[in-house]
Amino acid sequence: MHTKPILIEVTVNDHRGRQPLGIMSAKQALELPDLPSFAFSLPLEGDRAVTRGYLRAFA
Repeated sequence: MHTKPILIEVTVNDHRGRQPLGIMSAKQALELPDLPSFAFSLPLEGDRAVTRGYLRAFA
């Protein structure tokens, strides 16, 4: 488990395209429902996409 907090950008893909939900911690992002329409990225690392598995290491 990592101790350094990271910022996660969360978006949802819907009929209008990619919609931002906000910036949150890994723990907050993991508390969202496990739906395929949610996408996670690292805004401080060039918006690199990450998975829920990656987030678990920081929650």
